[in-house]
Amino acid sequence: QINEINATGLYLPGDENLYLLLAEASAKLNDTAGEKAALTVVADHEGDSLPAASRLLEIAEDEKNWKDVARWSEANIAIHPMGVSGWRGLLDASEQLHDNAHGIEAGLALLNLQQPDIASLHYRVAKLMAPTDVAGARRQVLQALEEAPRFRAAYDLLSTLPSSSSDAPSPTLVQTSATAPAASSAGTPQ
Repeated sequence: QINEINATGLYLPGDENLYLLLAEASAKLNDTAGEKAALTVVADHEGDSLPAASRLLEIAEDEKNWKDVARWSEANIAIHPMGVSGWRGLLDASEQLHDNAHGIEAGLALLNLQQPDIASLHYRVAKLMAPTDVAGARRQVLQALEEAPRFRAAYDLLSTLPSSSSDAPSPTLVQTSATAPAASSAGTPQ
């Protein structure tokens, strides 16, 4: 009967939706493909269905289908931007798909959400920034090392980053009026 309903294009939203029941039944039968197909119909018709988007994200992560992970992570973020799973999925997918811009955005969002693995997040963001923003990557690596001083991979990444002249202090010390000794009239005879 569900196939007949599907063929007519009829879709009834709500908690007692036939596609949600089909997805639940498929999950209990360990039919991941059927569950995925039913949940995709729900997500396509109901853009605010967090349970469908979250479960589709889990399935995509289990299958290591990074394009789907990115798709369902973005759907998850659109519905619940303060949730961690969407941002973490987007970071993972972006690293696998070499999409540095989205990965950096996801990593910085996770840092703002104050996750417990701060050093790892700073390191991952630094790796994504390294090709385009050396100064930003250096800053992220140093923040990772601040959180975890024995983070060997961060030291390795820091050693591979080219140093720029703007990052290093100038070898000559320029004395400014604020640091120059002022001539005092208190100790001089008049």
